[in-house]
Amino acid sequence: MRAKSPRAALQCLGLTTVLAIVSCSSPSAKLATNHGIPYLPLRDGMKYVYQRECDGRSAPITMALQFVKGDLETPEFRVDAPGVGDMFLRRQGNTIVCLCEKPQARLKELPEGELYLSTWLLDGAAPGTFWEDEDTGLRTAVAGYEAVTTPAGTFDDCIKVTIEATEILWEVTKERIRRDKLSPEQEDAVCEGLSFVCIRWFARGVGLVKEEHGACQMELISYK
Repeated sequence: MRAKSPRAALQCLGLTTVLAIVSCSSPSAKLATNHGIPYLPLRDGMKYVYQRECDGRSAPITMALQFVKGDLETPEFRVDAPGVGDMFLRRQGNTIVCLCEKPQARLKELPEGELYLSTWLLDGAAPGTFWEDEDTGLRTAVAGYEAVTTPAGTFDDCIKVTIEATEILWEVTKERIRRDKLSPEQEDAVCEGLSFVCIRWFARGVGLVKEEHGACQMELISYK
């Protein structure tokens, strides 16, 4: 992962989850509380309900976090949500990383059983900051801060990030198309999948409140 700062760019993976903060005194309780970053807090047992609209269809999606391992410095939480497979969020210093079985894109093929690593959010990242993930070939950029309104309410000063394919991911994908001798229809489908731009908004103390991915949109309905 490289943190940079010139041009703005974008990235996406698919699903998300976030959590709030509780106070406890015992070390075991602290593992499940207050171990994210301000715009992506992590807490054991937190649940989020989103409304997802895509291709004229609308359906609620529930996501939850469960503490699975780690210490006070690097806790790891399982993300339970429809269709994501094995997926975990982990804090590493001022960064929240995601390890997942089904990434939005793949720059390289990992051995069976290994999870793809990507950086979701950096604490305190200024507009214009961006980073690239080696496993997925995606670039995430901080576009700025703005207010967002969803069915769960209005959230001021949300951090907005955008996600898109890097040039190297396009090059690797074109080589795979030539190698696998895909039909024109298959090639169009693969390229369309890489042409996505994903936009996410994270609210302080709450986490992900909205996501747009092409013609699809997901908004927060409730969280607890």
